[in-house]
Amino acid sequence: MCDLHLDFSELTFLDSAALSRLLMLHRRTSQAGVALHLDHRPQFLDRILQATGLFEHFDLTRSDAETGDPGLLGQARSGESGGR
Repeated sequence: MCDLHLDFSELTFLDSAALSRLLMLHRRTSQAGVALHLDHRPQFLDRILQATGLFEHFDLTRSDAETGDPGLLGQARSGESGGR
């Protein structure tokens, strides 16, 4: 299985159209056997995904929230590459 990492470190805004595109991208990558990772997510993105019930649809094993709170979602798995 391949991995696709999207870097959200400079994300400042996300509207419903962008959220819809993320869902479409997730659907297409899943069908192609590619794992989609949303890396360096700001806290507001995690809150949006949780509030909309979409958090579980994405591979969100990394916690790179702006505050650096490692307890928010967990840490990268042992041996997981940080490359993009």
